[in-house]
Amino acid sequence: MRQDALQQDISARDAVDAIIDQWRVERPDLDSSAKHVTGRIVRLSSLFLQEFERNKQRVLGEYDLSENDFGVLSPLRRSGEPFELTPTELARHRMITSGGMTAALDRLERKGMLVRMPNPADRRGSLVRLTELGRSVVDASMVLHAETEHKLVASPWCQTPSVPLSRRVLINRRRTLGVRHQGLLRTRSARRLRCDRVRRR
Repeated sequence: MRQDALQQDISARDAVDAIIDQWRVERPDLDSSAKHVTGRIVRLSSLFLQEFERNKQRVLGEYDLSENDFGVLSPLRRSGEPFELTPTELARHRMITSGGMTAALDRLERKGMLVRMPNPADRRGSLVRLTELGRSVVDASMVLHAETEHKLVASPWCQTPSVPLSRRVLINRRRTLGVRHQGLLRTRSARRLRCDRVRRR
């Protein structure tokens, strides 16, 4: 039964096939075969993002939070206890200006999602820490997010072997296009090591 389903998927045609056929007629001098991959990645990305947004709003909408707000809270939750990062680290992760980050932090602090406090490793700096409310909102949203992800890839084509392949393709393309990799969040042990070094100075 599963093999029959796979064969049906192979023989099925979609909008990308139609687009490629049209270009082959209009511009036979161009090799448009790469669109078999790129066209479907773009369309899948759009479908995935729509579904993620729809499901996240079931939680975020209750607190009048946007996707951008979640993008600030999520790195704090992933960083591990005590769920804190510097504003610079958050801005780098979100790829926004410091002014834009300040406005986002002000808004989320008013909503009780996070607090700001002095940074013991930098007298002129501060730390942003997730509150219990902020953590509960992120956790609830991520439960729905994980369920949605599994539904989206619930296909014989989207199984574990495709994970290392997609990772290799993404890493290779970023390197080829000269796109900088977003730095990984500092772990709790890394933060402790940095603080210890500062205290020894």
